[in-house]
Amino acid sequence: MVRSTLCPSFSVTYGVAAAATAHNKPPSSNSLQFSSFMKSPPRQGTLVTILLFINIYIPCLSSSSPCLFAINLGTALRLIPSSSFRSVFFIWALCLNIADLLPLSAIRDLQVQYIAGMPFINIPFIKYCRAAAVVGLTAFSMAASSSAADKMIYGTDDRLDYYEMPERFRYAADATVLMTRKGMLKSLPDGNFRLVAANFGRAYNLCPEVKFRDQPVTAGCSGALVGEDLVITAGHCVQAADECSEAAFVFDYSVKAPPSGKMDLTVKPENVYHCSEIVRSAFTEVVETPEGHLKPVPPDFALIRLDRKVTGRTPLTVNRSGGLKKGAQIFVTGYPLNLPLKFSANAAVTRDIDDDSYFVTNLDAFQGNSGSPVLNAGTGLVEGILVRGEDPSFVATPAGCKVYNTLPDLGGTGLEVNKIGFLLDNIPQAPGQAAAEGAAQPALDPVGAILPLSPQDVNFDW
Repeated sequence: MVRSTLCPSFSVTYGVAAAATAHNKPPSSNSLQFSSFMKSPPRQGTLVTILLFINIYIPCLSSSSPCLFAINLGTALRLIPSSSFRSVFFIWALCLNIADLLPLSAIRDLQVQYIAGMPFINIPFIKYCRAAAVVGLTAFSMAASSSAADKMIYGTDDRLDYYEMPERFRYAADATVLMTRKGMLKSLPDGNFRLVAANFGRAYNLCPEVKFRDQPVTAGCSGALVGEDLVITAGHCVQAADECSEAAFVFDYSVKAPPSGKMDLTVKPENVYHCSEIVRSAFTEVVETPEGHLKPVPPDFALIRLDRKVTGRTPLTVNRSGGLKKGAQIFVTGYPLNLPLKFSANAAVTRDIDDDSYFVTNLDAFQGNSGSPVLNAGTGLVEGILVRGEDPSFVATPAGCKVYNTLPDLGGTGLEVNKIGFLLDNIPQAPGQAAAEGAAQPALDPVGAILPLSPQDVNFDW
């Protein structure tokens, strides 16, 4: 399948601009050394600003994005006092950017750890642009080496916020976790964190009628707790030790009550975990045939051990007996487009491609859902990990704004789910599961029968 980033709009991020020149380049071998250096970025902004211009701001000029141009201009005017030096600097920086002397991993670390805390940009519009740039570039960097495609809506958009989903399915949402980067969590004086985010509608230039357009978006993948300190996610979300060391896992990024005003993005420290090790992972590039079909995909999964045991949450139980059939009702919890957690149901297994590998479904999901647990609505067990789908996520309208890309319920090629069987040897068995599997599983009511027709309108004051 052709590569695609998590950031389809120039107004969100430098990521797309970077993709034009650096998208297919292998990760640099010196990313660990540069990451270590940038953990304590210099307070004086001259050197850092030069690097930022070379690798971030200059490419943004070609995107015709007023948001990113504002970042560029605002920084130049505030940190480079000499107009003559600015002129020389712009030419020099542009040449260096064309030469692409700095690795993408260095750009990522520099951007996340410095831009997020830039104290010299105080204009509200530019402050928003800064957040959009942080979110976008981080999302791009987390997917730069993946081939996970965008995902879309099939039939009616069935996604619900946490407070809207049936209570009996909230156990899955409580065990679902946002996998992001440490740089996306800003430390607060009271010991809490604030999640760096941008406004969804403005970031993607969405039309007024687009669902969830007033909610915040951050950057990352989805995952789920399957052991007291074990999380499953997609393999393309974390592939190397340096990515593990920079990862942060955040629980409870969700809308738990009808919104009234701006969403509070404060994160309690007890809800933040870090990656201790990659227990097991697999990911290989896939390609798209001329007919638009995917070749049989290899495994795409990762099992992460956290830095400590998770308390106050029950790990999800995985299906160890197989038997998933075409037509089985399923649901998913995760962070589509890195919005707050969404529950999506009214979907089924549309194709069971391989008994031991993966299946296809018509769930409503997007990039950001990569790594989401896909559960059987009849048994409540995890059947697999959502890994890839179709693109694009958005389509332009004559009005110049964008809306979700929507297909018929059984249209397109569908979303692909890596079966959980690959990880059974590494995931501890839930208490009593062996005995329970020999008996008939209690049937749950069909998910679709108990869901409201559509979620309530959400209006955050962003």
